[in-house]
Amino acid sequence: MTRFYDSDWKILLVYFAYTVATALCIQIVILPHILPSMHAGDGLVKGLDSVFFHQGAVNVAGWIKSGVLSSEQIKQSLNAGLAVPIISGLIYHLASPTPLVLIPLHAILHASSCFFLMKIFFIFLGDRQKAFIASLPFALFPTAAVWYAQLHKDVYGVPAFIFFLYGHLLLVDYKDWHWKKAISGAILVALGLALILPIRRYNADILIMLTKGIVVVLSAYFLILGLKKSLPISKVLGAISLLSVLAFWVLPFIFYIFSVAISAEGIASLFQSSDPEPEQTPEAKTVLPSGPPPVKAYERLAQLQSFSSERPLIVTNGAAVTVPAAVTVPAAVTVPTPTPTPNTTVKENSKGAIRKFIEEKVGAIQQSRRGFVNTGGATIIDNKVKFETLGDIIRYLPRAMQIGFLAPFPSSFFQKGTSVYSSMMKKITVVEMLVIYFLLIGMPFAIFYWKNRIELWV
Repeated sequence: MTRFYDSDWKILLVYFAYTVATALCIQIVILPHILPSMHAGDGLVKGLDSVFFHQGAVNVAGWIKSGVLSSEQIKQSLNAGLAVPIISGLIYHLASPTPLVLIPLHAILHASSCFFLMKIFFIFLGDRQKAFIASLPFALFPTAAVWYAQLHKDVYGVPAFIFFLYGHLLLVDYKDWHWKKAISGAILVALGLALILPIRRYNADILIMLTKGIVVVLSAYFLILGLKKSLPISKVLGAISLLSVLAFWVLPFIFYIFSVAISAEGIASLFQSSDPEPEQTPEAKTVLPSGPPPVKAYERLAQLQSFSSERPLIVTNGAAVTVPAAVTVPAAVTVPTPTPTPNTTVKENSKGAIRKFIEEKVGAIQQSRRGFVNTGGATIIDNKVKFETLGDIIRYLPRAMQIGFLAPFPSSFFQKGTSVYSSMMKKITVVEMLVIYFLLIGMPFAIFYWKNRIELWV
């Protein structure tokens, strides 16, 4: 008898249908009729960035319709991390300015995340039924609805990381390596990068660096397999070539195209009418804080993001709607480097270049982190920690792993929320984390059992 989880399309349909039904229920039934005190209108939750993103998307749709969307407005929005209103505004323009029209896109992204997560589990478990069951917590946990039933960065960010991870796992499967599978993996890696770029650009640079490191290690690994004749030399050369092209050409090219071409005049020109641009009325003008002159894509990562207490982005019917956490991006921060003496040797120049590269990347991470600290969000952890050297980052890794696997910690379970929504989510989080803690009991056994699988360490 054929079971539904034996078919990829049926599994995708199940994930998609559940996501759509849950999002519709939240927006149409739960918020307006069961939890009206949390309802901000339009099926959105009070106090979340979703309200701000929705209002921004309404403005973007209006600017597109009137033909006054300018490259400067787009540039300021992207600099401020406001890609979600731009993407949502385009959909509002094509359909209707209501969050309901975003549900199909969000459901596709979430269903794809669940599906590829199931595929990751299948690589280790080798059983589709067990892999499907293992993916259910991610698919069903209520906290996931925060991003797919609302307007949220994570509806793009979470799929991006899952696509990126599964793509790499396809690339490293040397026992069943073939071109179709390898190219599929490369496409998923590129798609993951393209998804994260407009949302969290600093993450894109980190992912590119990780891919380059993985490619160097895997190329050496495949070469050793070839020398041992465990893998045909044709596959070794093919794998190394594909991995190198992906890491050192394709991904940086996607980064460059998005950062330089798409992020400014390119998008605006798509939506501006052929008629002379009408004079903007006060209702149509953006009130985003002005940003810096354009800089190169990689220099953007070294910019310090500072946040004020309010950002009056939205102008609706002539009245400004003030929302928290405005973003302005000052000029790029430069890292001073030692000036070489005339007698500097080639070896010293190489060391200086490596040192400069490391210092620039560490500086970029620190500046991005400082920007997040300045937002004053409720989920900030270790806001006093500074990453001034590579050693600081290495020493922080154990703490980062602790946060990644165990946060939110039990000490926060019984803290009172600052709103009805946060109090409810804390109670939901307690249940979810108890399930996660129980599942993590088996993690040491899993590491021991699959310790010889290269996929585990990727």
